[in-house]
Amino acid sequence: MFYSTLFYLVFISQIVLISFYFPRKLVKLASQRAATNGTHDIDKKLMGYTRVNHLIVVLGLGLLGAFIFFDMAESVTAVLASIGVYFLLQLSPLAIPAVRQLMADLKASRPQNGEHQELPHESGNLFDYVSPLQIGIALGLSLIWLVIKLPEWNGEMNTQLLNIGIFAGGHLFVAVLVARNLRMLKHGGAGQNGGNKGIEDPRLAIPLLIYVSIGLSIYSLVKQFLLDLDLHQIRPIMMSFTLLLLATLAFDRLIRDLWQRPVSLAADTPRQS
Repeated sequence: MFYSTLFYLVFISQIVLISFYFPRKLVKLASQRAATNGTHDIDKKLMGYTRVNHLIVVLGLGLLGAFIFFDMAESVTAVLASIGVYFLLQLSPLAIPAVRQLMADLKASRPQNGEHQELPHESGNLFDYVSPLQIGIALGLSLIWLVIKLPEWNGEMNTQLLNIGIFAGGHLFVAVLVARNLRMLKHGGAGQNGGNKGIEDPRLAIPLLIYVSIGLSIYSLVKQFLLDLDLHQIRPIMMSFTLLLLATLAFDRLIRDLWQRPVSLAADTPRQS
């Protein structure tokens, strides 16, 4: 009962913060910042974003009711899948044209002071941007998880192989992104107007990616620890909290951008009814 109650509280926080508090704060702040450019109808342009988020809140409360009505301990896997699908649904309003235009405005209005417009040719040495200790922690944690999981695999196509594949694939994806950013730094020209369509400064992206790798390993190790102790009820709590933390970091970045830069949504943006 304790774990169920704690999960309900964490999931309510996920619903309210991601689909109500952060979107409302974003729209309010965008309206204030746009006013500095003489644009006063941004609330109308973002009306569709607000309404979709309200609908997602209602759906989330309905899902919470289903968790309460049905004993979530009966099928932890179904609960985890539901949390993941709902989280993706919570992020879907960011694809609304007005929101995409808002983020494009933010990117276009980044300071043009030349600091990151054109990256100099650098060594491309990984240890110039992260410490050997950080790399050691990332590699060590991933190896610990593999040492624990690989002996359990019986050589068949099963869930164990799927988990190993997801874990290895996640770290491989991070490694590819790190290599890509190192290549940009080595060859230069990947700044404000360059070819980097992701994070605007690879020198900031590389440490962040290493932290993502460490976080993935820690999450997997904690999950394995809970499974070994047969504490399945804690897994939904951990997953919901982790997704909430990721969304908080993402919205925090977007909101800080809004604080620092005026926006106008000046381009023709389809109105949301």
